[in-house]
Amino acid sequence: MELFGVEEVCISECSCLSRHDYLLTTNKMNLAVTAIDNKHNVVAQLGALEEILSSGKLPKRTLYITCGHDEEIGGLEGAKRIAKLLEEDNLNFEFILDEGTMMISGAIPGYKEGPIALIGCAEKGAMNIEMTVTGPGGHSSVPPIDKDNPLKIMSKAIVAMESNPLPAHFQPNTLFRSTLEYVANKLAFPLNLICSNFWLFGPLFKSILLRASNGAAASIRTTTAVTKIHGGEKINAIPSEVKAYVNHRLHPSDSFQSVIEHDRYVYVVVMHLHPEFRIHLSHNSHNHMEPIGV
Repeated sequence: MELFGVEEVCISECSCLSRHDYLLTTNKMNLAVTAIDNKHNVVAQLGALEEILSSGKLPKRTLYITCGHDEEIGGLEGAKRIAKLLEEDNLNFEFILDEGTMMISGAIPGYKEGPIALIGCAEKGAMNIEMTVTGPGGHSSVPPIDKDNPLKIMSKAIVAMESNPLPAHFQPNTLFRSTLEYVANKLAFPLNLICSNFWLFGPLFKSILLRASNGAAASIRTTTAVTKIHGGEKINAIPSEVKAYVNHRLHPSDSFQSVIEHDRYVYVVVMHLHPEFRIHLSHNSHNHMEPIGV
C-alpha cells in the first residue's frame, strides 16, 4: 500500500515559526505550517502510522509513504524519481492513496445535508504555450502613428486568447454533470428539479456554471491563463520581439492536440496580422501532463 502526499515550497504567512518548522504541537491539536501544499494528508498519514507503531502493533501489509516536493511544476524531481525507484525495485501496490478532493460543506449549491465527499476519479492535465511576436521595433521618441508594434500585437493576442476560451463540457456522462445528477434528489428546490432534468435544463445550467464562480467555470472546461510576459529591455526602445506564456489546465474531455489547434485558430483566424509581423506558437512537451479520465 502506498500513501502519497505533496510537499510544496512556499513562504508561510505565519510569523510564529521559522521557515524550516513543519509541525507545531499544542495541547489540543497539531498545526502543520509552511512548506507543505497538501499538508493535511502528509500530517494525517504520519500521525496515523506513528500511533499504530506506538501501540506496538504492525500493519499486516507493508506501507510506503511517498512525499514529492515539486508537484505544482510537473513533479520531475519528486514523483517521477519516486516512480523510477519503485519500478527499479519491482514494487507493485494493491492500493494507492493519493491527493484528492475534499469533504466540505457548500461544494454543491443547494445540498443541505452537511459535508459532501467528492471522490477524485479524474484529474486535469497541464500544458504550457509560448507565444512570440516579432516585427519592427523602434525608438520611443518616434512611435508609429497608425501601425502596430510587437507589444501592441501581443496585447491583442492575449485579449483574443482570454476572450475565446475553449468550449465547456457539460454533455451527458461528463464527470461533473454525473455528480450533480447523482445527488439531485438531495438538493433543495429548484436545483433538485434542474439537476434531475439536464436533458431539458443542461444548456441553461452550463451557462450558469460558467458565470457562477471561477471554480465552477474551471470544473467544466480547459482553463487558460497568461502567466508570464517578456518584452523590452530599455525604457526608450520599442522591442522587436515580445514573448508571453500561457498555462492551460486540460479538462479530461480535451487533449494536447485539441488545445493547440484551438490556440492556433485564435491567432490565425481571430488575429489579423500585418504581413510584416509574425506570431509563433510553441510548446514544450517535457512540461506537459495528460488529463486523466475514468
